[in-house]
Amino acid sequence: MGIRIVFYSLMLAFFIFFSAVSYCETEDVDNNQFFLELYSIGIPTAEKETDARNIRELFMFENRLYIGHGDAMINTGPTDIIYYDLLSGDFITEFTIDDEAIKKYCVLDGKLALPGVDATENWDYGNIYLLDTDGWLKKRTIRNGLHVFDLVSFGGKWFASTGCYFKLTEDDMYPFGGIFESEDEGGSWNLAYSTPTHSGSVFRISSLVSYKDKLYCFPYTYTGTKLEDIPEDYRQYLGKSYEGVHLIFNEDLFGGLDCITYDGNKWGYADILDKSEVCYITPFVFGDWLLMSVLSGQYVDYAGLSGGLPGNAETGLYSYNGKITEKINLEYDMIKDILIKEDALYLLIFKDNLFSIAVTKNMIHWDYYYLPVDLIPRSIEHDGETFFLGTDDGNIYTSNVYEIIEDTSYITNRVPMKITVAANLPRNGKSCWAAITNWEKWGKLATLSCEIKGDNLIEAKTENVSSFEVFIPFREIDVEKPIKMSINGNIAFEGKLKKKTSLNCEFTRWKKWKVKKGEETSQTFEHSKMFIGKTDIKLGRDGDDPPLGLWMTDVIRSAASSDIGIIIRGNLRKDLEEGEVSLGNLFDLIRRNRICKFKVSGEKLKQMMEFNIKLSDWRKFQISGFEMTYNANENPCDNSIVACTLDLKKEYTVVVPEDIARYAESFFGESLEYEYTGKLVTDAMIDWFEKYKKIRKLTPRIKIIK
Repeated sequence: MGIRIVFYSLMLAFFIFFSAVSYCETEDVDNNQFFLELYSIGIPTAEKETDARNIRELFMFENRLYIGHGDAMINTGPTDIIYYDLLSGDFITEFTIDDEAIKKYCVLDGKLALPGVDATENWDYGNIYLLDTDGWLKKRTIRNGLHVFDLVSFGGKWFASTGCYFKLTEDDMYPFGGIFESEDEGGSWNLAYSTPTHSGSVFRISSLVSYKDKLYCFPYTYTGTKLEDIPEDYRQYLGKSYEGVHLIFNEDLFGGLDCITYDGNKWGYADILDKSEVCYITPFVFGDWLLMSVLSGQYVDYAGLSGGLPGNAETGLYSYNGKITEKINLEYDMIKDILIKEDALYLLIFKDNLFSIAVTKNMIHWDYYYLPVDLIPRSIEHDGETFFLGTDDGNIYTSNVYEIIEDTSYITNRVPMKITVAANLPRNGKSCWAAITNWEKWGKLATLSCEIKGDNLIEAKTENVSSFEVFIPFREIDVEKPIKMSINGNIAFEGKLKKKTSLNCEFTRWKKWKVKKGEETSQTFEHSKMFIGKTDIKLGRDGDDPPLGLWMTDVIRSAASSDIGIIIRGNLRKDLEEGEVSLGNLFDLIRRNRICKFKVSGEKLKQMMEFNIKLSDWRKFQISGFEMTYNANENPCDNSIVACTLDLKKEYTVVVPEDIARYAESFFGESLEYEYTGKLVTDAMIDWFEKYKKIRKLTPRIKIIK
């Protein structure tokens, strides 16, 4: 069984793929170059919202290809454990974890496991998950585990690396990096080691590796730093601020000491990297080496890494043999994933605007397997014969067909032989050489697969698609011969292109597909907008009782025919401008949350509102179905309701987005017993516009006396 490493994002939400260029002299070695012929096997995360689709992790275990996806910053959980069955060719949803994303699978003493990177529950405990003979088992046993990053078996015990916290008072929380150990396979954990901690900084243990009879543990930390405390020369590299500060890496956290070590008896520190200004190390073991991808620099802001490597940072790849560390002779602009299988190292790299998989057995000779253009790959796997590739849009591609190439110019205009497109909106409906252009049912998921087959045949299959476009992949077909287009098993077109570049396919009212030749290309294609209604006013998010929240609470209340609708102001992501409203506008307003309902007495609901008005603004409610007035004091804890139209003796049916239901204790002061209505918030907005067509004047329901 191979060891699998995936880069964690330093924001605990998205992967940061470090750029790097090696400046070492490369040996005169002949490296082979190949081109991989890719075939999509589908988008297993198609039903998820866009931010949760990305295939961050692929992990082979017992003829199953397990998939990691989700986003722990945007909080897209709970998250499904999905695998591809190599024997049946089916995607199976096996379990759902109570965490915002799946970023890593690992094997502990023969058992498949995954660390819970960000629990959807309260912060009292962190989770790990184990696949047992009876299925997946959740162990919520790591005390104060905000984030569980890595798991490893060492010396007969299990170890977990975390970001944790402790409290001296109710209001003071100090985050530290904790290493926990378990002697009962995760049933209970003891804190074995912790980093320092101090106010204003966050400490983490990101990775654990067992190497040459020692456990190596790699920490990092960042500090909230005001803009005026950052030298001007470095401000151009900053990302977005967080609550008024920038989260700046503390380079050389322990001076010249790079990692924490444990030999089974005592903990210590090791200086294994002759490199200064080190911010973050991603380690992995290959053969007799401990390899490290190293991020370094001054005033590096991890929010600034989201767009690539900033000018004040650099990375490199290093090997350590237990005594000596050397920089690896490999040129690349970006590493996106690392895979170790048996005696081979696979690196998914980006160089000269091309993606390839670099493979080596000795770190001297490298073979390069180049990928078609127009892909954004994130993860790789290999089962000994076949490559598997996970992409940003949720596609999983396979390939066991490759050809030797002399130079990379051969890759120009090469595309996957089979693609899959899945989208709710036109802006997400294009992939490589085909695009969905209209839907049978607007706002619902539509899927399109297109495959280039023998005899100049393009085979398409559709679901909920009323029109689509194919941009002819000229490198994969013979343009001198007639092209055939099959749609859902029937030949819909046959003929020569005659200098045309696309096929426009439309499902007519006579229930037949009509195909016309066109002049679009993948580069010139622009998606259209689907307009669904209008608004006479701008629906903003500012003010005491913002209009966007007023309308949204009306929408979910109407969708479930309930007495009361409630959202929090933090649910809303973007203003809705006056004028025509497109489907894209609606999907930008709020996550594709399910609508949940619960029953509560008027008296209890008023108590919940009393709790809520004492919270920060983004946590405060907006309401539909009743009105209230409250005093706002300098100290929010002194806020109080002075008037409310609720009937305290009546039982009400209340609807809320799923986020509020799951985290009810944070917003209502207590947990809820709730059920799903069967509708998404986005579906409810579409239904509202189909019924009412236009948003008109809205009247505030909450009055604040300041």
